Amino acid sequence: MSVAGRAIRAADHLLGARLLAAQKRRQAGVIVLYHRVSTGPDAAYPPLHPAQFQAHCEILKRSFSILPLGEMVERHRRGLPLGGCCAITFDDGYGDFLEHAHPILQRMSLPATHFLVLQSVLEGRPNWNWRANRLAQAAHGRRDVPHSFEVLGRLSGLEMVGHLGRWEAARRNDWLQEAEDALSQNHRLAPEPRMLRAPDLAQCDASLISWGSHTVSHAMLGWCEPAALRHELADSRLELGRITGRDVDFLSYPNSSFSQAAIAEARSAGYSAALAVGQSEVSWTSPLMALPRFDIGWMDASRLRLEVCGAEAARSALLGRRWVMKWLVAKSRRKGASRGLGGHKARRSHE
Repeated sequence: MSVAGRAIRAADHLLGARLLAAQKRRQAGVIVLYHRVSTGPDAAYPPLHPAQFQAHCEILKRSFSILPLGEMVERHRRGLPLGGCCAITFDDGYGDFLEHAHPILQRMSLPATHFLVLQSVLEGRPNWNWRANRLAQAAHGRRDVPHSFEVLGRLSGLEMVGHLGRWEAARRNDWLQEAEDALSQNHRLAPEPRMLRAPDLAQCDASLISWGSHTVSHAMLGWCEPAALRHELADSRLELGRITGRDVDFLSYPNSSFSQAAIAEARSAGYSAALAVGQSEVSWTSPLMALPRFDIGWMDASRLRLEVCGAEAARSALLGRRWVMKWLVAKSRRKGASRGLGGHKARRSHE
């Protein structure tokens, strides 16, 4: 393990439990977010390995009272304490949820809410974010990109998402399909991941897994016109409810993009709460239609407690103090040396 990794572990060991206790005293809760859990590689959206996900779940179960999202929302609505409470969520509807994440949740009796993109459920294709990332990576550094798609060679995946996010959904989908067809003639595109379909949803444990809407097309709602907002929010709620046979009460904003118009339309469509991503805890001041979540589906378990307690958000300020960083690194080196991991100087001391 690297020196930085050992420093993070030392910080978690020293501060994790204290920060959790302080968070509980503040009566603040936590909603965590995952996307993919898989053993396979994915350059467009790297997944969390199932072993790491299990380690996450063990830490969360040990550190929090894991509640269904509906129960946590109800506690927030009624002004009840949220200290020590945590809800688990997933976005996008990747098919590896059923193979890798669901068995772990079921084995550990952990409830979770999965937010589905209606088009992905109906068509079996990943959302446009994933496709844009794949195209950007396929075009990177290439000189044979067709002129009409040369923007792919200039923008990163994240920049592509920002570029395409303002487009109307049909125009965006047509452009992505044309770009995929053009690039695939001279370059093999990475295979698309399997997505959850209606039969997959029926296989999930109904006592643990609930479903929410991630809109019809994974639209960036902050840029949508009123008619598009109604379609993305109302139609996805009604159709997902029909497919799952259950009420769809919660919304997750794709790319955490929303506006006051989107919030008003979500209320009008019948959602009782909506979730964004803010890397912050849920407190009594958090707006019910924009509850923050911690996106932790990419990180090593050793950082988990520090992240969900807000310590990672203040990391730059904390580690900007040189004495803190030096102390943590020195402590991790001493600990490593005692186990034979301390590097050249530690090895010489034992010779």
